[in-house]
Amino acid sequence: MLGQAGRSGAAQQPPVRLLGLDPGLRHTGWGVIDVSGNRLTHVADGAVHSDDGRPLAERLCQLHDALTGVLERYRPDEAAVEETFVNSNAVSTLKLGQARAVALLVPALAGLSVAEYANNMVKKAVVGQGRADKTQVQAMVRLLLPGCAITTPDAADALAVAICHAHHRQSLLSWTPASSLSPRGEGRVRGRNSWRAAKWAAFPPHPNPLPGGRGGVGSPGAKEAVRGSDRSGTSVAA
Repeated sequence: MLGQAGRSGAAQQPPVRLLGLDPGLRHTGWGVIDVSGNRLTHVADGAVHSDDGRPLAERLCQLHDALTGVLERYRPDEAAVEETFVNSNAVSTLKLGQARAVALLVPALAGLSVAEYANNMVKKAVVGQGRADKTQVQAMVRLLLPGCAITTPDAADALAVAICHAHHRQSLLSWTPASSLSPRGEGRVRGRNSWRAAKWAAFPPHPNPLPGGRGGVGSPGAKEAVRGSDRSGTSVAA
């Protein structure tokens, strides 16, 4: 099972950093984990927020800038986003879809591959059955990521998305066209000490980096931009 150490003596693969996102217009959860073989390591988690009193366009900008700050800080290799849950309220569903578009756009602009998973698939990957409740999901996230201090329910859901992607990413990579593979056959996913450094070196600086950018920490347009916990469990502000 993922989360357990591999056999002793097995060749160590370079760690791959995954970003999970649980989109929402008011709160978007994020979680970052490292995957090395079949071992999962918690890196950080938190949530970004938009101001209810602002126009929709400005709220989407707040989410965009805050998520960009998360990517610039933790520099993931791949991202995964939970699919939109359609409910009876069409207006709420539309707003959620717009927030989800931002969650898809930000990592895509950074050159990351972005996977998408239905809510029941995430629950099945983490808990073992697709109708698990949030309490069960959070308990399994803590079990699979020892030492993880979950900051918010949205962050727990985002970590679950990242864990789900860790389960399924190898099957996704098997569909990678041969033309996109490196000479070593590694595809887009390599250790963060190699291609990620080069990729992020080429990534243009964000015009409003956190803190203090549009919708960032210190901006009057955001109640709170990025708060989370690192692997030590202490509160951090990105």
